[in-house]
Amino acid sequence: MISVREALSILDKNVKSLPPKRLPLSEALGCVVAEDVFSPIDMPPFRQSAMDGYAIRMHSNAEYTVIAEVQAGSADLYELKPGQAVRIFTGAAVPSTADCVQMQEKVTVLGNSVIRLDTNPVRGQNIRPQGEQIKESNLAVASGTVLTPAGLSYLQGLGIQEVTVIAKPSVAIITTGDELIAAGTSLQYGQIYESNDIALRTLLQSWGITQIANYKVEDSLHATVRVIKESIKKHDVIVTTGGISVGDHDYIFEALQILGTETHFYKVKQKPGKPIYYGQLDGKEILALPGNPASALTCFYIYGRVLLQKVMRYTTDSLLPLAFRKLSHNFTLNATRDVFLKAQCTSTHVSILGAQSSAMLSSYVSSNCLVYLPEGHHTLPSEESISCFLLHTTFYDNC
Repeated sequence: MISVREALSILDKNVKSLPPKRLPLSEALGCVVAEDVFSPIDMPPFRQSAMDGYAIRMHSNAEYTVIAEVQAGSADLYELKPGQAVRIFTGAAVPSTADCVQMQEKVTVLGNSVIRLDTNPVRGQNIRPQGEQIKESNLAVASGTVLTPAGLSYLQGLGIQEVTVIAKPSVAIITTGDELIAAGTSLQYGQIYESNDIALRTLLQSWGITQIANYKVEDSLHATVRVIKESIKKHDVIVTTGGISVGDHDYIFEALQILGTETHFYKVKQKPGKPIYYGQLDGKEILALPGNPASALTCFYIYGRVLLQKVMRYTTDSLLPLAFRKLSHNFTLNATRDVFLKAQCTSTHVSILGAQSSAMLSSYVSSNCLVYLPEGHHTLPSEESISCFLLHTTFYDNC
C-alpha cells in the first residue's frame, strides 16, 4: 500500500497524453494547443478608430468641415485635406490622411457640417495602429496553452477556424454490483439505487469531457472480463466503480490481471478510498474506484482529475486546485491513514462537515472542498491554516 503522494507521483509519471487532433474552435474549449498558432493577418488589419468621434486632418484652426461619415465595416476611402474631418465610429477604418480621432464628447457641432474642437488635438490619439495587437505571421498562441473562452475568441478574431489540440478522451464508466438498480424501479429487500454513474458522468461533463459511455456489469468474472475487454477497444479511459476490494464477489482486479493489465498501483493508504487501482492496457488508462459513493467520488476528484488532465497534456505547477483556508472551529482527529474530509469553505475559512462515512453523500451536497490531513494525531485550533482541494473548478482554473 502506497501513500497519497506516491500515487499522485505515479500518475504524473505514467499517464500518456492522447495524440493531436484538428478541431473546429467550437469544440476546442479546455483543450491544450498541440502546435504553435501564427496569425494569418495583422490585427487590427487597418488603422482603426478607438472612439466615436471625428477623424481629422490637423490644421491651425479649431474648426473643421465634415465631408463624410465612416461606419464600422465601411470600405469607403476618403482623402482628407487640412481642416477636413469625417464623422467616425468605434472600430471603423480611419482614413490614411487623418492625423487623429477627436472623441465626440470634446467636439461642438456648429451646424452646416462644421465642428469645433473643444480641446487641442494630439497626433495619433484614439487611433489603433494596424497590427497593434499582433502582426501577420507572429505567434498568436503557443503550444501548451489551454484554450479558454478568451483564447477561442482571440483566434476566431484572427480569422482562424480550426486548431490542432490534444484530443479530449472518450471515457467508459463501468459500474459493478448486483445489488444496484436504476432509479425509478421499485426497491426489493437488499437492493439500493445506483448513484455513482451520475456522479462521475456529470463531473466529467463539468470538466468539459462529453464522450462518455456507461456499462453495467453483473458480478461474475466472465462478465467483468468481457465488458472491460470491449471497453478497452472503444475508449481511451476506463473508470470502474466497485468490485475492486477483496470480497468473494469483487472481480475487477482479477479480471484486469487476466487481461494482462500493467498495474501501477493498487491500494492507497488513505480514507476514504483505500481500494483504488491504476493501470494501463493496450495504451489505455484504467482507474478502478471503490464502490462506496463518497469513496468513489473523492477518489475521482483527486486521482481521476489528475489522470484526465495528463491524458489531455495539461502541464501546470499543480494539477490539483490546492488552497489554504483557516479552520472556523477546533478539530481533533486521530488518523491512521491520510484523510480527505468533506468540508465547506469561503474565501478565507473552512468548516469540516459531519457524515464523513465513505457510504454517505449527504454532506457532499453542501461541500465545495476536501480538507486533506496526513496520517497522525491532529489537534487543530480554530484559525489554524489547513490544506484544501477545491472541488468545483474547471480544468483551466489553475493554468
